[in-house]
Amino acid sequence: LEYRVRSSLARLGAPRADLVLLHWDDLAARGPRGAGYTDAALWLADLQGKGLARGVGLTNFDSPSLLRVLDAGMPCAAHEVAYSVADRRPQLFVADVCARRNIPLLAYGVMAGGLLSDRLRGVPASKVSLDTPSRQHHGGWFQQAGGWQWVQDMLEALHTVGERHGVTGSAVALRWVLQQPGVAAAVVGARNANHVRSLQQAFTFSLGEEDLLDINAAYEGATRHPTTDVFVWERGGAF
Repeated sequence: LEYRVRSSLARLGAPRADLVLLHWDDLAARGPRGAGYTDAALWLADLQGKGLARGVGLTNFDSPSLLRVLDAGMPCAAHEVAYSVADRRPQLFVADVCARRNIPLLAYGVMAGGLLSDRLRGVPASKVSLDTPSRQHHGGWFQQAGGWQWVQDMLEALHTVGERHGVTGSAVALRWVLQQPGVAAAVVGARNANHVRSLQQAFTFSLGEEDLLDINAAYEGATRHPTTDVFVWERGGAF
């Protein structure tokens, strides 16, 4: 862990990182010398004590594993999870745990790899390319939840709300996440300056009751809603 952190700092040309997050793909797996994710989290905290990071946290830990790490004594500065208008699994369990432990949520996957972008509204599934790992992941998620028609219904609702506020549907999708309890920030990728300007609109308005009703009505149109914790499905578990 220390080698990886120091290597990253060397590439960045920085003496310390603002935040280092731990992801552990297979929660049952053990690393070198039999170490598990709890050991790794505590080692990461030791690196914070050495001044290599201002804060340390976790990403994609389900609630039981998150609690084990916290109870072991890790000073978790943030927990990063997939969170969007279409993927609301954090609301089931993790958000409550983090609220009780005063841990802010960092949201990623807010635009579902671009699949919740305005430019895909009205575009048939046959014309949509799953050309990145992120799109493949979120495309699989959408297929489980309700298919491309459900995504189109979500895009239409976001567009309708956006027109009400004079902003893009993408800005509405980001605003929705930022208004969720416990969310401190969202991690959003942007391929060009136009994307940045579009998403900056999310800070010019707030979603009202009518807006939320429109968005939630589209979400409820899913044929299946998840019942499991964050990243359980990605680890081969139930939806």
